[in-house]
Amino acid sequence: MQISKLTFVGTVDEFAAVAHLFEEAPRIGGRPSRQRRDAQQPPASVPELIREVLTRMPVPPAQQALYRALHRAGEAGLGASELAAAIRRTEPELAGVLGALGRRINRTSGVDPENSPGVELMFEIKQEDGQWHYRMRDALREVLEESRPAWL
Repeated sequence: MQISKLTFVGTVDEFAAVAHLFEEAPRIGGRPSRQRRDAQQPPASVPELIREVLTRMPVPPAQQALYRALHRAGEAGLGASELAAAIRRTEPELAGVLGALGRRINRTSGVDPENSPGVELMFEIKQEDGQWHYRMRDALREVLEESRPAWL
């Protein structure tokens, strides 16, 4: 379905009541899957956000491989080319896996939409010897070791 033009006739208060219907959100079965947090609820801690990212829907196989490779790499982490090889992807495919993970993170309930962390919630990323280098953050490592997913 495509909507090319939409005109809303009503008051500001009426629009406020339906504004959530116009937000971008992933759809499952034709319904928005984004969960809303109570505005008075305090922001979630980093480990709570990580748990929510990992459990709100099944983790796709490529993201499982990403977590597994960086968990095994330990403190040293991996360069982009090594990481791509470890998850049996090309570097452009690795970029796609990271992009999908970033969207998953940023669309998770509890993530501040004004300051979305993307994949940096999970990984430390820096330039090293002319390429991007990835290291699993300690908070993610702790959550994974605590929850022990079968795919790790």
